[in-house]
Amino acid sequence: MGRKSIYSQEFKMKCVQDHIDGLPYSQIIKENGLSKNDLKMLRTWVTKYLRSGSSALESVSTKSNYSDDLKQMAVQDYLSNEASYLKIATKYGISSESVLRNWVLAHNIGLQTEETNMKRNEVEQKTLKRRKAKKFSLAQKEEAIKWCIDHDRNYHETADKYGCSYQQIYSWCSKAENKGIEALEDNRGKRKSQELLSSKELLLKENEQLKKENEMLRRQAELLKKLNLKGRW
Repeated sequence: MGRKSIYSQEFKMKCVQDHIDGLPYSQIIKENGLSKNDLKMLRTWVTKYLRSGSSALESVSTKSNYSDDLKQMAVQDYLSNEASYLKIATKYGISSESVLRNWVLAHNIGLQTEETNMKRNEVEQKTLKRRKAKKFSLAQKEEAIKWCIDHDRNYHETADKYGCSYQQIYSWCSKAENKGIEALEDNRGKRKSQELLSSKELLLKENEQLKKENEMLRRQAELLKKLNLKGRW
């Protein structure tokens, strides 16, 4: 019989039955056109049959879909050192050890990727909070701008070197070029003072105007009073 890439259930059962009837593996390999490399495969068929019956020998083509629950249980069994790949594959009716091995590998890679992403996100959040809370003087901003320009406007490296964010150093450079270095001065406190000062000045002017109007009215009243007195005479 010629070698097949996928063996039927009938072929597997014939080989298993031959071995159960006392035929050695070497003779089964020779009579069925197999190779010495197939010895492990023959032993796996026999083990599966003895543990789970003929249904465990169904070909991959007719038994290739596995539920997520089955995959998870099989992987957890292996990770818990319950048994070897072969025993677990036989227990859950998995077609081969390599299938289970790939599931375990994918599971471990997924955990490593998830852990790496969590650590990266944690570091990024801490860095972002630190940079947002930090205040920079005009001299520090000017130094960072100069370093950034001298290093081919590498905003990422500048941000790492001076502890600011990419957006901050980009904004500083843009403002300095368009409006001058003075535009980078932090006037948040000064603006409020200037607004208060402007309000006070406005009130003073209004009071001054009222005083002038009152004085004018007083003079007009005195003038009318004098005119009225003259008219009586």
